[in-house]
Amino acid sequence: ELPGMIGHEQPVQDYLRQVDQADRLWELNRQAEAELRDGRLGEAGGGALESFRKALQIAPGHARALQGLAAVESALIQRAEACA
Repeated sequence: ELPGMIGHEQPVQDYLRQVDQADRLWELNRQAEAELRDGRLGEAGGGALESFRKALQIAPGHARALQGLAAVESALIQRAEACA
């Protein structure tokens, strides 16, 4: 243990946990956006839909994931209309 660090472990651990969460959130959004771009929407499971939902489980209300989810829903509607 470093001198002067007594009592400071918890804030450091909390900060590192937040960094890990931010990294995971960034990666899920990046993956979901790539899946959306490639047309892997996830209507049968997986795909962009699942990835954006996982991001929202980590950070409910996250603007980037909400926008992505709306884009997936729009693409699913367009796909359904094209099949009709």
